[in-house]
Amino acid sequence: MTNPSAPPAPTAPARGRLEHLALPIAAVSGVAALLAIGISLANRPGPSVEPARVEALEQRLSALQPVQEQLRALQPLPQRLQALESGPLAQAGQRLGAVESGLSETRQTVGALREQVQSQRSDREAVERAANARIEEAERAFSQRISGAEAQIAQRVAAAEAALGPRFAAVEETMRQRIAASEAAAQERAAAREKALDERFSALEARESRLANAEQRLSRLIASAGVETALEAGRPLGQALSGLGGEAPAALRRYAENAPPTEAALRLSFEDAARAARAKAEPANEGQSVWESAASRLGNLVTVRRGENVVWGDSVSGELEAARRALEAGDLPAAIRRIEGLPEPVRAPMNSWLEQARGLVAARGALGELRSGGQG
Repeated sequence: MTNPSAPPAPTAPARGRLEHLALPIAAVSGVAALLAIGISLANRPGPSVEPARVEALEQRLSALQPVQEQLRALQPLPQRLQALESGPLAQAGQRLGAVESGLSETRQTVGALREQVQSQRSDREAVERAANARIEEAERAFSQRISGAEAQIAQRVAAAEAALGPRFAAVEETMRQRIAASEAAAQERAAAREKALDERFSALEARESRLANAEQRLSRLIASAGVETALEAGRPLGQALSGLGGEAPAALRRYAENAPPTEAALRLSFEDAARAARAKAEPANEGQSVWESAASRLGNLVTVRRGENVVWGDSVSGELEAARRALEAGDLPAAIRRIEGLPEPVRAPMNSWLEQARGLVAARGALGELRSGGQG
């Protein structure tokens, strides 16, 4: 600490500034001395001097004039320095001293803090070492406890597996059996359902088939009814046959464009055909006596029968009469059979009628087959 009553001594910074100023002052002083020496040498009589050297010296002197001016400007510097040393520099020195003392105290405080930090660091390191040791010990203890717990858990798991293994196996076997039974029952139900569905589908298919057959039979019956109507009416069967849906029998196709014979027309034309047949059956009267001619005529008029056999009389007339009665009764096939039993010369006049009757019978037979096929 500095004494405030003592005059302030120049401080180290002030002395440093003066030392910095001493070098230029000494340089200026040397230059002035050189100038003085040059002037004195110039005024001294002596040997002759070269003009060039004199000119050079003059140039140097002229160059040194600004230096002289600077020196004149520097002449009041000592007084100013003294004033500064006694005034602001002294105060600055005092302040610098106070700052230096504060810095010294600060350095001491910082040193103490460093020592304290160092001691705390060492204490912290000791605490860290102790903590690390405790942590390592705790880790070892925990690892030992964990290893023991793992061993116990493994033992318990093994014991549980050993105890529960048979139970799990039994449960699995039971579940497998139940699943197998469920699958078998499901398969049986599925098979029964599939069988029932198949039966229902078969029934539906059969029903559809029956319906289709019924429709076909109905259409054939309707068409055959139209054919029968046209056949009985004696009209061509072409339009009626087109409704059958297939190829008609040959017995019906022959009347597709031509009108078929009717039973009424056959009855009407039967007498003329029978008369022509009787005429063919009468024997010739040439060369016969009167009695023979009379007997022949009587035989044509009277016929004696024993059942279906002719005992006496005209057998041709009997057959024709039987055919007529069958035709009147509506038995056209019987009438045809009667006529077919006649001798060929007698039957020849009735061939046209017989052909028409056969065609009508054949057409009716084909129509009956169509009906039976439609009703089957």
